[in-house]
Amino acid sequence: MFRKRKDKQYNIAMLKIKNLSIRYRSTGQLAVKDVSFDLDEGRILAILGPSGCGKTTILNTISGLLSRQEAMVEGEISVGNGTSKIKMTTVFQEPRLLPWRNVLQNVSYGLEAKGDNKKEALERSRKVIASVQLQKFEDYFPAQLSLGMQQRVNLARALVCNPDILFLDEPFSALDIETKANVQALFKKILTKKKITSIFVTHNIKEATVLADKIIVLSKGPASIENILDKKKLNEIPKEALNYFESFDE
Repeated sequence: MFRKRKDKQYNIAMLKIKNLSIRYRSTGQLAVKDVSFDLDEGRILAILGPSGCGKTTILNTISGLLSRQEAMVEGEISVGNGTSKIKMTTVFQEPRLLPWRNVLQNVSYGLEAKGDNKKEALERSRKVIASVQLQKFEDYFPAQLSLGMQQRVNLARALVCNPDILFLDEPFSALDIETKANVQALFKKILTKKKITSIFVTHNIKEATVLADKIIVLSKGPASIENILDKKKLNEIPKEALNYFESFDE
């Protein structure tokens, strides 16, 4: 999906959300109430809250995956200053790889679909596959890979398109503890190195503090903002508040 953006700089707001409210048309349910925040270019934002509170609804609305036919949206969503287009892509909770295509073919699929030169698309895909440490598995099919490896392919498929904004919908929730830690570290390294503006949703406080530069804490649904935190200040949060955050994992 494309939206307008300004020329690439740093320490400027890539994304501004003002008074965002979302109501589903089918049920009339108010899912999100008066949410406002901004995110600087190249930074990683975590949207933290209890399961079912509206985190993914916010993510899908900003990314354009939630259509106006499905929901009534009030408020402002501003990306850049409108002088050029931006590229946005999403990494989902499940890898959603094409089972009949191998790793290289899965990663290059998006480039081929938009008409890029096949040879160049494969070369570019190989570089991205190497960045997620799967260069020895280019010819493997999804069924031959562990879930953690599949999720790395999922990330490579998103990165190969050189997105300006990356959305991540609880991409680590299905992984075991050890695999999760390894994949999280790799995600953090790549996103920081490439300075990709990223937003991910989670109900895990530890995940938010490991990966994010900024954390938005949501209430139970309808989602509203309880707090906006710089992770460096988390040590100053009272123990009772941390216990509240930990309860999100239950």
